[in-house]
Amino acid sequence: MMKVLLIVPLSLFALKLKTGKYIYSPLVTLSCCLISLFSRLESQWLVCAGYLFSVIGDFFLAHKSIHKNSYLFGIAGFFFAHACFLSYTLVHFQLSIMTAIVSALLLIPYGAYAFRCLLPALSGIAMRIAVTVYMLISIAVFSCSFSMNVPALNKYVYLSGIGMILFSDTVISFSDFLGYRKWDKWILPTYYLCHILVCASVII
Repeated sequence: MMKVLLIVPLSLFALKLKTGKYIYSPLVTLSCCLISLFSRLESQWLVCAGYLFSVIGDFFLAHKSIHKNSYLFGIAGFFFAHACFLSYTLVHFQLSIMTAIVSALLLIPYGAYAFRCLLPALSGIAMRIAVTVYMLISIAVFSCSFSMNVPALNKYVYLSGIGMILFSDTVISFSDFLGYRKWDKWILPTYYLCHILVCASVII
């Protein structure tokens, strides 16, 4: 029955893509937050907290002109969102070799990308530190998701959602810092699908 409620964030997601109006962005995330409250999985409140921090991060990245450090505030918001998702993941974590394998497979290419391309393109030590720490926690959430001790369907839907945000963030780094905008059209769909899939994973 709860799965029917997913039509709400899906409809808001469609309206955001159709109209481009900012208001639909936090509404997608907040609707996922409210639906997730009905989850029977342990510590679902951490997922809800992650959604709230995502709304904060999204606000600052969507309104970069309101403060000179808006981009840093946005990264901070999403960092705390990932910290909440990581905490939720660790509540259900059961150590397995998959986390080590996935971590290694991601750290090698992302490390090379960061040091060869991304960090040299950033100005200021604060931005370099923020981007590096954010990248590390994103990889940690995705890697640890492979070792969650929850029903298989919940696990793989959650993993797909976290994979979406990792992909979206990577494309954002291409666009915002390297000026490579060929994949920009995938940023918003994958960002919203992350929240919808994570929500689905805690209620199915």
